[in-house]
Amino acid sequence: MDARQATHIDLPSRGMLPAVLALLMAVIVLMVLPAAVAVISIVDGRLLGEAQGGLNSGLALAGPLGLGRLGLTLVLAVAVRAAKEDL
Repeated sequence: MDARQATHIDLPSRGMLPAVLALLMAVIVLMVLPAAVAVISIVDGRLLGEAQGGLNSGLALAGPLGLGRLGLTLVLAVAVRAAKEDL
């Protein structure tokens, strides 16, 4: 390939645009959140200690949320199998 030749980038179709934006937002959040926690802990560690009380009440929901995630995984597996059969 010639260095002067412009490279072509395929952009997603309009139907895929929400999925691409959601993926981009998830990546940004996953990259920024650890850095924000690190900055908060360096600046004032007591803030994280106070927030831990709220997290403990949220951990009480971890069991039911895990079961819900398992159920959704099974539903998704059945949907994918049905879609493959339709092909």
